[in-house]
Amino acid sequence: MRVTNTLLQLSRRGVVGVRRETKNRWERRTPLVPKHVRKLKRMGFRVLVQPSTMRVFTNEQYLRAGAELVEDLTPANVILGVKEVPISELLPDKTYVCFSHTMKAQESNMPMLDDILKKNIRLIDYECMLDANNKRVIGFGKFAGIAGMIDLLRGLGDRLLGLGYSNPFLGMGYMDYYHSVAAAKTALQLVGNNITINGVPKAVAPMIFGFTGNGNVTQGALEIFEQLPHEYISSKDLELVIASGDPSTLYGLKLERSDLVQHKDPAHRASFDQNHYSKHPHEYEPIFHERIAPYISALYECTRSTQACLILQANGMYWDSRFPRLLTCDQMKSLHQTGTSRLIAIADISADPYGSIEFTRGNDLQFLTNVGINLLSCSGVILYKIVLTFDHIAGSLRYVKYSPVYNPVADEHVFDWEADGVLLGSVDNLPAEIPVEASIHFGDLLVKYIPELARSDMSLPFDKQIDLSPTLQNAIITNHGRLTPRFEYIQDLRQHNLEEARKTAPPHVVVLGSGLVCPSFLQSLRTAVNASMINVTVVGADSRELQRLADEFKGLNTVLCDVTNDDTGLRNVIETATVVVSLLPASLHLIPAQLCLEHGKDMVTTSYVSDDMEKYHIEAASQNLVFLNECGLDPGIDHFKAMDIIDRLHATGYDVTDYTSWCGGLPALHCANNPLGYKFSWSPRGVLVAAKNAARYRHDGEIVNVPSGSLPEHIHDVQVGRMNFLGTPNRDSVKYESIYGLNEASQLKSILRGTLRFTGFWDAIQAFANAGLLREDIITQATSAAELVSETAPKNDPSVAEVLDILKECGVAPDDSCPQHVSPLDALSALLTSALKFQRGERDMIVLTHSFTGINKTGQGQISMDAELVYMGGSYPISPSAMATTVGAPAALATKFVLAKDNCPALGRGILRPTNVELSRLFLKDLDKYFNISFKERVIRS
Repeated sequence: MRVTNTLLQLSRRGVVGVRRETKNRWERRTPLVPKHVRKLKRMGFRVLVQPSTMRVFTNEQYLRAGAELVEDLTPANVILGVKEVPISELLPDKTYVCFSHTMKAQESNMPMLDDILKKNIRLIDYECMLDANNKRVIGFGKFAGIAGMIDLLRGLGDRLLGLGYSNPFLGMGYMDYYHSVAAAKTALQLVGNNITINGVPKAVAPMIFGFTGNGNVTQGALEIFEQLPHEYISSKDLELVIASGDPSTLYGLKLERSDLVQHKDPAHRASFDQNHYSKHPHEYEPIFHERIAPYISALYECTRSTQACLILQANGMYWDSRFPRLLTCDQMKSLHQTGTSRLIAIADISADPYGSIEFTRGNDLQFLTNVGINLLSCSGVILYKIVLTFDHIAGSLRYVKYSPVYNPVADEHVFDWEADGVLLGSVDNLPAEIPVEASIHFGDLLVKYIPELARSDMSLPFDKQIDLSPTLQNAIITNHGRLTPRFEYIQDLRQHNLEEARKTAPPHVVVLGSGLVCPSFLQSLRTAVNASMINVTVVGADSRELQRLADEFKGLNTVLCDVTNDDTGLRNVIETATVVVSLLPASLHLIPAQLCLEHGKDMVTTSYVSDDMEKYHIEAASQNLVFLNECGLDPGIDHFKAMDIIDRLHATGYDVTDYTSWCGGLPALHCANNPLGYKFSWSPRGVLVAAKNAARYRHDGEIVNVPSGSLPEHIHDVQVGRMNFLGTPNRDSVKYESIYGLNEASQLKSILRGTLRFTGFWDAIQAFANAGLLREDIITQATSAAELVSETAPKNDPSVAEVLDILKECGVAPDDSCPQHVSPLDALSALLTSALKFQRGERDMIVLTHSFTGINKTGQGQISMDAELVYMGGSYPISPSAMATTVGAPAALATKFVLAKDNCPALGRGILRPTNVELSRLFLKDLDKYFNISFKERVIRS
């Protein structure tokens, strides 16, 4: 095998592959342009190029240069790209050269790194190719600086206009408006002339631009800055320039490390020791927010962290979580609240989410997207949104860009030039706005390294690969399935970043289940909680459901995982969670509950607490965990109101003697147009199984046991307003005597919690039961509705005809197909799923009632207190159903309370129900406040 691999690698030496860029549709750059292909061909190399209709150079140009256009790059031994490679496209046993964005253990690229190690790929990163003086020999940095500065200046023009000031910067375009850097510089000359003659608006003059770093990015930014009338100053000149600066001059401030941080010990501040700072960053404290930020107008940040007070600052310095941030959210908030901040705009070229500029983020901005708007997003960070609008002057449609404005007080980003806050532009592929020049420049630097790369033998031990120059060898991040010695730190940094992310990142809500209630839960969560303050991931087994959710809720993370058979996948996502919300069937809650206990995560469910779940109480409480259950409609909202009324009765001197509660999710009256008087907004299976449940309740002091299958024998007539229903007992009502504290005074005579259905429902259910359609103990081979009924019903039983008639009136024809090799109940459920679903324009409703009777503790006087909730859903399928809202909203509020558990005294620890009076009232208050869900009450005293 070794001989075969060696021969294969020898046959592929000298073959270079150029992959098409697939990270996003904005990436049109290429590592080698046609002239470089032509040069390599003259040297005897084969060059394979994946065809692309998006690349700035055409396929025909590569063909004319001698390249081979192929989809499969397997024959190549070295594959070149610009950006990261999707895992699915990584070929094993190859040398890949690209900007991998792994050297800082960037979380988003760690799965790619793991796959690279697994596939025995030799990874070389352009960023790590250094000369003898440790200077980078290749990169797009200069063009990133150029594009970033031009975009900042134009964005500054739009921002100033939004604030009410006409300004010279409106006379230029964004970088991608120009076909070349030279064209952009020509436009800048006109802007510069305008500044010289008219100056900048007096309200923002003088304008001071702060730049961090001294690398290629910063140099590119300065090259553009110097096209305008300018003067460089030092940090010592800031107050003087503010007092007497010239409005016709732009002032540039090249920031040093000593302008950003200082040693915590005053005795060590006489001079700044860069080496000491790099080795001991924890001994330093930030000063930029106090000494520089209040004076500048703009910040151009190139390190991976920036925010400031004026307009701009270029930060070209390295930053990771061990170092003080350039600007934190709290620092920016304090600065903004002084009312004297001069900071108008920030260009965070580093584009690190939650990096040196803490409020540079990704997913929290994406939710702002709506129809007709696209967001240019790179590495999860938003640069601007693009809106198609009509230009009345040109008489045609054109695209307009909007950068986000960060409001530090509300800690949120909005796309509104007039909003309160500071303009924040951030992107990591700015050179893509100058694809031709950037690609030519890059290839000119890269092409001289290709011959040794193409001839190199990656099968040799790493320390024996002397066929590579030090520039390339020192840039090898992985080889032979391991990190190379220079990059072994990535593993430690990865763990460090993970720990820091857990400390500083927004809470992470992991939602298990992508079905019917999930959209309502997500919408309710965004209504009750500031979307920018949390990250949300939905885990589901249906890729189509996940895609629909991702399309509807921008910024939502999704994970395809079947929780019933993918323990590793579920474990990995729960490990990252702050709170796990299980919208799964009740029988599946124990799987995530065990993992939550293992990893110390809080949990929310909408289901009844099972006996098995109750067993986790002591362990969860000992870990200070909250497992808050029964936070839906029933159970959920029924608890909230019951506890509220019971407490008020006790507080006014009454003991409860009778308690009856009814709840039903039903079609609106005019939509109950089938024999069952029912339609399915949830799984039909759950409704059919519930119809067979046993039950227990108390009546006139005696406990009544209802055997499984006997619910129709205990039907009650129930009237709510002018609506008539049939009520049946729901599970075990007696246990709520202790849960609700109703047994303490020994006055309780009756307690019944039940389910509401329209007339006809139980007749149909009884017919299904008589025909054997509710059985789960056998497997049917039937292929149609008629075969199913004939197979399960007793021979010659008259119920066959009755059931077929019921099914026909429900819309199920005798020859309609049904699934094979399932139980009769599951087959019936499948038939009813489509037949009894809500049709366009139809609505559902929730009816929930509580009736209490109490006797005064003195024995004299009686009280009756009724509470009624009738909640109508929206028009299907445009608006949420009543059922979805009344389950999703309480679950979202439960999540909100658990996220703030340390500041919520009403929350206990362990396995909980929302039967604490204070907690119940918190729910009722927010249900009314956010969702207009409230009860009507009636009180009669005698």
